Amino acid sequence: MEGKVLSRRRKLALLAISGGQLGLVSMSALRVDLGAEGAIGRAAAYYSQLSGASTQYGFFSEDVGTLPRATFDVKEDDKTTTDTLETGASHEADFHIVLLVSSIFAVAEDAEVQRTVAASMAGKIFARHPTAESVVVRAQTYALPTMAEYRNGVRPAWEVFYEGTFVPREKIEAGEQGANGGKP
Repeated sequence: MEGKVLSRRRKLALLAISGGQLGLVSMSALRVDLGAEGAIGRAAAYYSQLSGASTQYGFFSEDVGTLPRATFDVKEDDKTTTDTLETGASHEADFHIVLLVSSIFAVAEDAEVQRTVAASMAGKIFARHPTAESVVVRAQTYALPTMAEYRNGVRPAWEVFYEGTFVPREKIEAGEQGANGGKP
């Protein structure tokens, strides 16, 4: 059985590259500012950002939050069911939806922007459920307690930071016509 044999020079080059990457990750974890170290430092900092070595790997940091989620309570035929935007078609597609919810709801502090985004999402749910009477859009974030809070009995829970009820335009228009004796 023949296999490719790496030359000694190639092995040393791969070892140097791996060691360099590990060094950049370690410096990032130690919060070393490479950009302040001249041209070579700025080049290393730029490469760290491109390669992901500068992420600082703060898995247990209190600064790391959870991604929000959006749920939809659909009232249809006197029943209420809960739906989500995720389709299950692929992990990547569902992750993009989660990122969309995260980037818009969590960042937008303007109530009008949040309402507009929620109305758009409700429109997607109405398209899935054409006979729905209303949709309650609920944006939530998963609140993780600190270890001290956990020891004192606080448990993780979903906290609502946006909630709005939406009704299809056709139902509003039909209700207005009925209230006005059929006149617009």
